[in-house]
Amino acid sequence: MKTPQRLLFLRRRGFFLVVSLAVAVLPMAASAQVEVRRPLGRVTPWPELPAGYHAVLGSDPNLPFDDLEPLAEMLGNASFVALGESVHASGGFYEAKHRVLRYLVEERGFRAFGIESPWEPADRVGAYVTTGEGTAEDALYGLYNVWQAQSVLDMVEWMREWNGTHPEDPVHFFGFDVMHANQDGAALLACLHDVHPDVASLAAGITSCAGAGDGIWRPINEADHLACLATLDEVQAFFEDNRDDIIAASSEEELDSAWIRLVSLQSHQGFVWGWTVDDIEAAYQSRDWGMAEVFIRIHRLRFSGLKTVIWAHNWHIAQNTPVMETDAEFGVAASMGTHLAAELGTDYAPVALAAHRTRIHWPWFEPEPLEFVFSSGVEPRLHEYQRTALLVDSTAPVSYTHLRAHETS
Repeated sequence: MKTPQRLLFLRRRGFFLVVSLAVAVLPMAASAQVEVRRPLGRVTPWPELPAGYHAVLGSDPNLPFDDLEPLAEMLGNASFVALGESVHASGGFYEAKHRVLRYLVEERGFRAFGIESPWEPADRVGAYVTTGEGTAEDALYGLYNVWQAQSVLDMVEWMREWNGTHPEDPVHFFGFDVMHANQDGAALLACLHDVHPDVASLAAGITSCAGAGDGIWRPINEADHLACLATLDEVQAFFEDNRDDIIAASSEEELDSAWIRLVSLQSHQGFVWGWTVDDIEAAYQSRDWGMAEVFIRIHRLRFSGLKTVIWAHNWHIAQNTPVMETDAEFGVAASMGTHLAAELGTDYAPVALAAHRTRIHWPWFEPEPLEFVFSSGVEPRLHEYQRTALLVDSTAPVSYTHLRAHETS
């Protein structure tokens, strides 16, 4: 059964956040101050908020946190909080997530941040927020284009400022996506070179994996696909059967890192093959399994014990997505959040962000902003409450009934 969700909604400039445990909605554009007040000349009162709905001041990261305290109760003791967005490339969504991140760091003790982007480029951002060497602009280069925004830059600069004043209690930045097969292939072969008796026999199979030879994302033929999978299965069996010997010849950390490369290649291969044969459900099934596995392995290797914020698309962080049989884009593929929830249980709390009216700058296609206005779903229902922002606990019976009644009407 699909898990009820909680929601935060910002009416003015319009976005909101939906979580599997909590949902939040925040406004879209950066502004120095956002006040919750009636428009000039208004004579009718605001609609009364149902149980589980909480007014929120806005998305400005510099606002005080008092209005976000209901979120703490919703999240409970979860050590992994995922912040989503209904569409990438909205600076307002990013600003809202920045505000929630600050709250989780300053008030709730979160100290790691994982983003939906390949981890090697993300490690450059991690180095910047740790050391302050270079610039944030240079560090962001290499992340997905949709993250190269002023609002994300501001968040990274804030992380660096926090670490500068809290050198013994820093915040860490990392990535977990699987879209860098060329780096993974080269690193996996380098590891195998030191421990495998006949690494040359594996090289051709690994470089036949999509993008592993030249880093170019393109459709693949079936022969290369099968050769890649067979070789990766062989490497996995070698790792499993020779764990102790490999650790003795290198280290446990090097083996764990090699496993991450292996999982990433397996996931990326399935993703590209799904697109090649026009099976988008299979593509996302593979990618989201891989992102969840890579996230868990990197966190265990580098950040074990640290409470962690996850940044990704709403669909990726959602739980129980196999029930989404009518989803036109993803079909019934299990999302990353479904895998994380299975692994982490109640220690995982996804929070989705959405909007009634949303503008985005999509980096590849449109020189001008695109605008989306929602006429169905939960967005219009929340918009009717005429608040700047709402935090909605949809696990409350009244809240859930209101949202579902509108969503299905």
